[in-house]
Amino acid sequence: MCSLRRSPVCPLDRTVRRAAKVQTEAIEDNCVDLATGSWVEKHKQLRIEFGHTASYQPWRRICSDGGFQNISQSQRQSDLLELAWMCRSKKKRTVPWYIDLSQSADRRSWSSQPHCLATSTILYSYGLQRLLTSSELMVMQGYDPSSVSGLETVSNQQRRHATGEGMALPCIGSIMLALALSPTFAKHRSGSKPISPPVPCRMSQCGMHTCGRGCPI
Repeated sequence: MCSLRRSPVCPLDRTVRRAAKVQTEAIEDNCVDLATGSWVEKHKQLRIEFGHTASYQPWRRICSDGGFQNISQSQRQSDLLELAWMCRSKKKRTVPWYIDLSQSADRRSWSSQPHCLATSTILYSYGLQRLLTSSELMVMQGYDPSSVSGLETVSNQQRRHATGEGMALPCIGSIMLALALSPTFAKHRSGSKPISPPVPCRMSQCGMHTCGRGCPI
């Protein structure tokens, strides 16, 4: 394990480390390498943009074990790990730092705080030097794996898919708080005239569009 500079303590990293025991999970990786002609050219252009040669591998040089634990033998994913690490100057290469290996390089899905999880998310932590487990992904969404029944009956891939389908609990809380503080919502609760739901547009074949004031019907 190598020694990496760590930026000020990240609560998320601390939470993830305290998640249900970290065990090596067999990642059922359904992320197939993209056609050689597509990802290779994208990676080459990004290396030029970052000012590095095609043979530059800063992440593999830092860690004696390569830091590629649990990762499938994918050349695209291995090179993506290098790109996400080299995109910053050497002085700024600190952890926490994450990358979603299920995304293509042009999406630049790397940051110090993970983005919204998708059903295909394969999240790698440079601080932990491994992929995050399905239980840790659940913790990042605000769920306690120990309080969810039936987890032992599904595969790791199914857990990851379900986690990506869900919405982070803090986000749900923020939406509910925003509604409670909304003047319109407050009037509705105080007994004012209830807010009428949008009327389905008769001109829409699917019936999902709604009418505004200028609607011809």
